[in-house]
Amino acid sequence: MTYRPDVVHDGVFRGCRLLTAILLGLMMVGAAASPAWSAPASQKKTRKPPAPSAAGKAAMDYALAISSGDQTKFGQLDFACQYRMVEQQGTLKKFPPATDGIYADCWKRLKEAVEPAIWKTDEGMDTIWPGPGRLVFFTEPLESYQAAAAVMDLLGQSPPGTGLTLSIERQQTIPNASFPAGKNRKLAGVPTSLVQLRVAYKDMLTSPVTFAKGAYRFRSTIHRPRVPVKSVAVQFVVMTGLKRLGYPSDAAVLSVPVSVLSDAGDLPQTGELPSEAIPFSTETSHVLADSATIWQPSDGSGLLIAAVARSRHFPDLRDRIALLNRVLLIDEAQPEALTAMTNDLYGRVLTTGDAVPSVPFKDAMLAKRVSELSWNWYAQNFRLDLSNNMEMGGLAEPTAGDFLYRMIPAMETLSKVRPKDLDNRLHLGIAYRWNNDQLRAIQTHEALVNDLAQARPGQRARALIELAWSRIHKVSWNRFLNDPDINQAYREAEEAFRLTDDPLDKFTAAYTMAYSQLYMAERDPKLMLANLTQAKQFFELTPGATPQVWSYLLNRDSLRALLDADPTFLPLLTAMEAKPEPKKD
Repeated sequence: MTYRPDVVHDGVFRGCRLLTAILLGLMMVGAAASPAWSAPASQKKTRKPPAPSAAGKAAMDYALAISSGDQTKFGQLDFACQYRMVEQQGTLKKFPPATDGIYADCWKRLKEAVEPAIWKTDEGMDTIWPGPGRLVFFTEPLESYQAAAAVMDLLGQSPPGTGLTLSIERQQTIPNASFPAGKNRKLAGVPTSLVQLRVAYKDMLTSPVTFAKGAYRFRSTIHRPRVPVKSVAVQFVVMTGLKRLGYPSDAAVLSVPVSVLSDAGDLPQTGELPSEAIPFSTETSHVLADSATIWQPSDGSGLLIAAVARSRHFPDLRDRIALLNRVLLIDEAQPEALTAMTNDLYGRVLTTGDAVPSVPFKDAMLAKRVSELSWNWYAQNFRLDLSNNMEMGGLAEPTAGDFLYRMIPAMETLSKVRPKDLDNRLHLGIAYRWNNDQLRAIQTHEALVNDLAQARPGQRARALIELAWSRIHKVSWNRFLNDPDINQAYREAEEAFRLTDDPLDKFTAAYTMAYSQLYMAERDPKLMLANLTQAKQFFELTPGATPQVWSYLLNRDSLRALLDADPTFLPLLTAMEAKPEPKKD
């Protein structure tokens, strides 16, 4: 066969042209299929979601009627209410007027059915917004609650709720429900459907609350974690085809049955006959198990900050703490809420209870410091107000113990979120001390002193004073007078005295040195007198100092007993300008 280059080249050329044509065709097809060539969105035919069935519409309207508090609409969609209408008046072609008392009676029956979901216990400082009588709290498994409990008017459009949204998730046909109908009360069956709705709550601050998944639900001394519900699924049993049986509406929702099946053995010995289930249905309307979704901090961080600011305007402490509890339920590490709560509760401890100083003050800083000293003394001795809370004491008002028990976990969380908040860490150690958590009080203040090694002398002096008091508390409570912590407390107070120039801190440091010697096995009365003399000297330089306050400081229980027993201190007692207070028993 003879080789002809012209033929080969011509064949190659034709092949290239064919390949080029194929590629161009593919490109044109791809371009035609690309979004740039597609029809405008306005010209597209979008499929509308299928319209809800009669059963689905009835379930939606029923839930909306409950959430909006529309008693008439509710009664006209409720099977038990329609059943009563027909039983009383016979066949009905239209509903009774809105003024008829049957609607109020049916509404009352519904309210009784959902009542278990409304939390009514006053928990003091653990109360969650919106508070007792207004908070919906699912304390039992979700499936044990009526579906209406998830859409009650407390959560709908009535205050304090701000509404909810509903959507149909699923519909299915179930076996016919049956009930006696007509004059001869012959058993009649009607088509029945199960409609599953998703109830989504609009406001994270007023939505229902439940226990965290896996939390132990029965009575326990452990504070079980709670979570705010963002949405929950419910199922409603809807009965249709009722008009042919003389009912004014063709569809009705079975929520609270007319009567439930009872056995003769369950009845008291009164001759009462057992009741039948009216209507009989294979399903009930209830909240679905494990269907709750939970609010997350990312769902509304701005709203949480605004809620903290809003809480500051509430005059009642319980309302303020309840709203902050709700914020921390959504975001347990919300720093603004933690700061507001700890400051509020710490300040309230200082002004509430048996240990509050009984003398007037002219300066807020001095009042705060003397109150802290007073609680130090009280925590070493009586402790009743710190140990007894509302629940244990059966009291109507919170005690210092309620404030203390709530602020400690908040302070602990804040110390992790904002470790540079030195005031919080200082107060946390003080709170541990008042709670008689001796070692944690010392450890907290030791860590703070170490972190302040390079800080300003005044800050370190303040931490040293509180560390000394934490050691004094340990020795005082345990009564181990040979505990080396008591000598260490004196040295720390002495160092604080040298470091600070502030008269208030100098007075406190000198007073702490003197007080620590109460629990030394071998005390030096002359040194103690010198410490108290220094304390008085700097106390008089403190703004707001008065003879009455100084007298109060010297008349504290164990200290005054020692001063009276030793003549070394007679000049100090004689020099008191104010008349000494009577000693406490």
